[in-house]
Amino acid sequence: MEVGLVNQGTMAAMGAEGMQGLSGAMEWKAAIRD
Repeated sequence: MEVGLVNQGTMAAMGAEGMQGLSGAMEWKAAIRD
């Protein structure tokens, strides 16, 4: 749950990046799960 909040915060901070921010969040999830 904490990880989810961190990802949302990262996406919000990278909102200006748009699609790149979304891709980055997905990579973060993969790295955290690994």
